[in-house]
Amino acid sequence: MYNLENIATQLGFGINDVKAIITVLVEEAEISLKKIKEMFKRDAWEQIGIEAHSIKGSAGNMQLTHLSELSAALEIAAKAQEKQKVEALINAVQDTLKQLHQAL
Repeated sequence: MYNLENIATQLGFGINDVKAIITVLVEEAEISLKKIKEMFKRDAWEQIGIEAHSIKGSAGNMQLTHLSELSAALEIAAKAQEKQKVEALINAVQDTLKQLHQAL
């Protein structure tokens, strides 16, 4: 799904730098996702949107388009309080983070 060498080229970084930055990004996104899951149990829609927005921005900055798009959709679904869609997107973000772990 993600070609880290292409990302490094697009951003003008070395591959090791990209791996280090994405490792931190994934770790932070996993922390945010854990918070989102807790907020989901409480229907804390605004807070879910804030956490999703944070993931979206970080992912977008590192050319992780799929993760950024999923997070944007999660942010929108949370604002609309679409419970089933939010749940599906949480799972999709989690799967994408797992794939990123494997790419590293």
